Amino acid sequence: MLEDMNIIARAEEHNDNLLNDDRKIDFSLYLKNIHETKIISIEGNLREQIASKYVKISSLSEIQEAHEWLKPTGIIPERRYTFEDVIAKAEKNPSEKFSLSDVWAKTSIVHLIKMFNRIPKLPDCIEHLDFSKGLNWEALDTPHYYLTKYKGKWALISCIGGNRATIVVLSNGYDSEIPCRVTYIGNSDLETVVERASLIHHIDCNKRANQVANDRLTSGVQAKDNKFQGYMNTILSCGLYVDESQIKPKVIKEKKMRKCSSWQGFVSVVKHYKFDNAKYAVDKLKKHTDDGKELYTQAIETIACFKMNFEDKIKKLNKSQPVLDNFLTWYFKEALHNQADLKQAGRIAVDTVNLVDKFNKWAKKEFHKTKSIINNLDKAKAFPNDDISIV
Repeated sequence: MLEDMNIIARAEEHNDNLLNDDRKIDFSLYLKNIHETKIISIEGNLREQIASKYVKISSLSEIQEAHEWLKPTGIIPERRYTFEDVIAKAEKNPSEKFSLSDVWAKTSIVHLIKMFNRIPKLPDCIEHLDFSKGLNWEALDTPHYYLTKYKGKWALISCIGGNRATIVVLSNGYDSEIPCRVTYIGNSDLETVVERASLIHHIDCNKRANQVANDRLTSGVQAKDNKFQGYMNTILSCGLYVDESQIKPKVIKEKKMRKCSSWQGFVSVVKHYKFDNAKYAVDKLKKHTDDGKELYTQAIETIACFKMNFEDKIKKLNKSQPVLDNFLTWYFKEALHNQADLKQAGRIAVDTVNLVDKFNKWAKKEFHKTKSIINNLDKAKAFPNDDISIV
């Protein structure tokens, strides 16, 4: 994850804003909305994972017996309000905003929204309880949930506390009680509540070390963070996606979108080698790889770097032909290379020079040249600060 952060830091050295340009697109055409995304209760998520992941252990009670967790320890939080107290307060004055701490609510009414929540992973929650030999109330801290109406009933939307609720269920069983803070925004409409919850979730999670890069992007887009929306705008504009579960399936098929191996790496490619060169690389890799195949960011970078640095010289070979297109067709189809070959060295300067050398050999034969089209001086000029072997 440290490398992910370093990539973003390097990319952000450039000041151009990826959102405010002519390519700004309507996210609603691509990303699932609240009615299309996955909404699942904490307990429903746990049941799904037990059913799909634990072949030999088929129930919560069997997991509890197998791990031999102790009864909850630590100082138990104060009980000031029941969930019924919270509902009564909201129904008494529906427009009044409030946030109550020391509320005890059933885990069965806590829900996760895939649009911005991380979905708790059963092995991680089990590992937490194994380490502490059971639930510790003090380590649970204060989960934060938003009050809303879902399917006609009052429910809680997880903002900060999905994993914690799952840990409570694992320890204490289904329909347990969890101490939490409940916020009511003066509106019970699910879409409105989710918009607020996603913002607060992002404010918190964007600074948490245990968030992976994909979580931060998802959270930032839903929270309308301009920076992350800019990243998403660029990714979608190039026909790429990060998390398939967040994209409308119809759009993936119709637009022949591909998964990007590293969105933060791709953002860095666009920043350093310009949007048009990055998109060209994406389009060529789509053309020369199997449908649905994930595209490697490093392969995209090699083609984009090659095009940006040497396209002018390439075009001079024959202005009436798409020379670069023809070379890449030869590279993938006749020379039988694949995208993994474009990132073999793991260093952009070396990988690009390797591609240059293959281009020179192809061009000599194709255009009956005796000298390299891209010479040693061109290579050195493109990579003045890199320790590369100039052949």
